[in-house]
Amino acid sequence: NNYENIKFNNALDVGTGSGILAIALKLCNIKQTDVCDIDPVSIYETKENCKINNVSVTVIDDLDKIKNKYSLIAA
Repeated sequence: NNYENIKFNNALDVGTGSGILAIALKLCNIKQTDVCDIDPVSIYETKENCKINNVSVTVIDDLDKIKNKYSLIAA
């Protein structure tokens, strides 16, 4: 099993909380990373932590609005 060559096109972090998983995904060169959380404080913290780590994510405020297919989902 050689996992070094696996490439993910995009990712979704469901229940992002502080955004730690989304930030890690971005730092692993996943270009499109979306986040979703029902807690507005979590979304705020995710945005702040992304600024600190110089990464950008797309915030989706409602799971029903998700239209993409993802090659990786974190929760």
